[in-house]
Amino acid sequence: MPEGINNKFSEIKYNIYSKKNSNQNDTNIFEKDELCDTGLDNSDYSREQVLENSDLSDMEKLQLLQESRKMQVENDSFINITSDEKNNCVDSFSILYDSINQQKVDEKTENESNVEINKIIDESHQGEKGDCWLLSGLNGFSYSSKGAKLIKDSITMKNNKYKVRLEGINTTITITKDDLVKANKNNTYAKGDGDVLLMELVFEKAFEKIENGEIEVDRTFEVMTKHAENESILSGGSLAYVVYMLTGDKSIEKVNRFFNDNSVSESDINSVKEDFEEVYDKLENNPDNTVGQILFKGSSDDEIIDIDGEKHKGLNSHSWSIKHVDGDNVTIVNPWDSSKDITVKKDEILKYAISLTYYEFE
Repeated sequence: MPEGINNKFSEIKYNIYSKKNSNQNDTNIFEKDELCDTGLDNSDYSREQVLENSDLSDMEKLQLLQESRKMQVENDSFINITSDEKNNCVDSFSILYDSINQQKVDEKTENESNVEINKIIDESHQGEKGDCWLLSGLNGFSYSSKGAKLIKDSITMKNNKYKVRLEGINTTITITKDDLVKANKNNTYAKGDGDVLLMELVFEKAFEKIENGEIEVDRTFEVMTKHAENESILSGGSLAYVVYMLTGDKSIEKVNRFFNDNSVSESDINSVKEDFEEVYDKLENNPDNTVGQILFKGSSDDEIIDIDGEKHKGLNSHSWSIKHVDGDNVTIVNPWDSSKDITVKKDEILKYAISLTYYEFE
């Protein structure tokens, strides 16, 4: 068998191709169970194309093919496949394909309706809101025991309503279960953890109230709700906003440098090393009391290299949280997928970081 055929579906297709190509007298002669089992209809291979273009797993593909065979095969003898028989085989496949796809849709709908809130920030995937600063800020809080407790204490739940206290603006925002379910069906919001989605809705609603003049904020933070006309009100921000909204305190932006291009000179790196080390020391020696966030400014093609040599994108004006510091290694988390810990050398961070913000709980 040629190299590259490495799964059951491809193997079946290869075998049936071989049988077809070796039969010079009548290329319409197949074993009916094999025909249905491979998804080939011997005319335009429409079933094969449907499978190849679907997002079904290999197991789901095989299930379709096996069930199709069971529905259509009445005996195992070699026969001439007529057009009607071929069409019937394809029709049964289509019914099964639609059935499984509908099952996947039903499961997706059920999952979207089942938004769980447990007052703990867990794994999530950033949506299209442009709020990497918020998600990485929430992730950063969750890595600190005091930050995790603050978030837990800010949420109260009763009768399918969730109230979140934003101490910094002296406001409590209420989000309903229906609000969560609706947002969970919208790809612009974060996916995964229900508590992250809840906080996203809370910040969005609070920002709208600030923008409309319903809530007054410290003059320093009046820029929080400024955004381009075609952007989300949550687009663009920093850990400073998260800290202020949840606590009323101000975080410290230890490093803030702006590049004219995406390259960084060695002298520039050396000039901020001490500032970075000061924050790293706090995160390493007092992790339960410290939250850190890095803003990267690379190009969309730039990649940060971890200690295992793997490359990772997400450096184009994008905020990451700092999860752990151990000597020369820093574990950072991209809000695109907070389930993945990426450990890099400190010097690797210096190549692209333009801002390092941290907050220490009292």
